[in-house]
Amino acid sequence: MANKISYLYTAHDKKSFDFFAADAAKCGAIVIIDPEKQTILLTTTEDKMTGTSDDPVYSLREIIHANELNVVANLIVADPDPIKEIADLTKKNEALKADRDRYAKWHSEAYAREDRIKKQVAAIAVLVDAIGQ
Repeated sequence: MANKISYLYTAHDKKSFDFFAADAAKCGAIVIIDPEKQTILLTTTEDKMTGTSDDPVYSLREIIHANELNVVANLIVADPDPIKEIADLTKKNEALKADRDRYAKWHSEAYAREDRIKKQVAAIAVLVDAIGQ
């Protein structure tokens, strides 16, 4: 099995991103598009990198140059597995949601205690005021 190679393409303007994303989506490689960051992660294998129009990296490089797009490509040295990466991010997201819910519960409990104490102090102040008259 050939090694995976990944490139992270970063567009510096929306027009370049939109144009590039449309072509990247149909290049024949694994593509992850992030519109918020205007990035596109392309993962292919070494055996597909032939230097011809069938090569996804070569064809996208040609699109960038031919259309003068403001897109920068960076080789990702690691061998990312997009499915594993998505699973890891999903686990982190679930853990963050659990933390958020736990902190929200603690906050509401602390607020209720504080509110109860304020009401008790107000009641004591009324009693002290009544005794003083």
